[in-house]
Amino acid sequence: MKHNRRINNILIGDTLGFFHFGCDSDHLGQQLQSVWPATTPFLNTNATVYHRMVCTGGPVQQLLLNATFETAFSCNGYDTWVAPATYMATVNGWTQEMDIANISQYYSYLNGNMYEYNFGQITAGPCTGDTFFSVNAYVADDQLGCSGNGLRSVSVDYTNAQISGQKCNQKCTVDKRYHSYFSFNPAIKN
Repeated sequence: MKHNRRINNILIGDTLGFFHFGCDSDHLGQQLQSVWPATTPFLNTNATVYHRMVCTGGPVQQLLLNATFETAFSCNGYDTWVAPATYMATVNGWTQEMDIANISQYYSYLNGNMYEYNFGQITAGPCTGDTFFSVNAYVADDQLGCSGNGLRSVSVDYTNAQISGQKCNQKCTVDKRYHSYFSFNPAIKN
């Protein structure tokens, strides 16, 4: 007996957010697609991240992530993606690239304030083969957040990062000597 396979997708939206579910007739009840709940819509913007970390306990003295990219952002919700990242690592006074080919990134947003969780294997640079993990808290620079004139920037107020492995087993925190931030152009509004 031949079984016809059918995949159904549905987008459900209500006051709790937007959920994208997939239903495979061979695997009823199993979710196939990612879930991106949001109580405000995702809007396209150009984001710039400038994040400096100071590191202790190993060969890396500091890490810098400085990048601009187009992204979709929500003032209230949750988002996740996997993408490459390149940090500039200072080792024994010399700056070199530290690549993570596929860094998993998880974000939660509340009126523009953000909480971020990252992890991935370092694929090039002084810590190749080690694992990078960080959690970061961002606070909206304008406490009206996404309301009013919109969210233009958030400051990195907290970082707890760890490089684990054979080469660079150490911890990193936000470098308070510099202003680490995300900025958005255009500003994000509810």
